[in-house]
Amino acid sequence: MVVSSTRYKAQPESLVKEGSFKLSHNKHTEGNLRKVRNYVETCEEIGGSEFLWNQWCEGMANRYPKHFSNADAVSFLHTDAILGIN
Repeated sequence: MVVSSTRYKAQPESLVKEGSFKLSHNKHTEGNLRKVRNYVETCEEIGGSEFLWNQWCEGMANRYPKHFSNADAVSFLHTDAILGIN
C-alpha cells in the first residue's frame, strides 16, 4: 500500500529504515521511549491516525474485493468486532 498525503511530500519508506520502531521486548529503556516518540511523530507527519486508518481500510478493500465492497465495509467490520455493534 502506498501512502501519500498533501501534508507529506515523501513516501513513508524514505522516512525510516525497516525495524526502526522495533522495541526491546519488555524493557523500559530510553531507546524504546525514543523509538515510540519517533513513531508517533512519523505517523503525524504522514497525516495522522485517521489518514493512516483510511488508507489501510482502502488498501484492504482493494486487496480483498470479494470480501469488502469498499473501505467503509472494512472499517465497519473492525468497529463491529471491537465494539460489538451488531
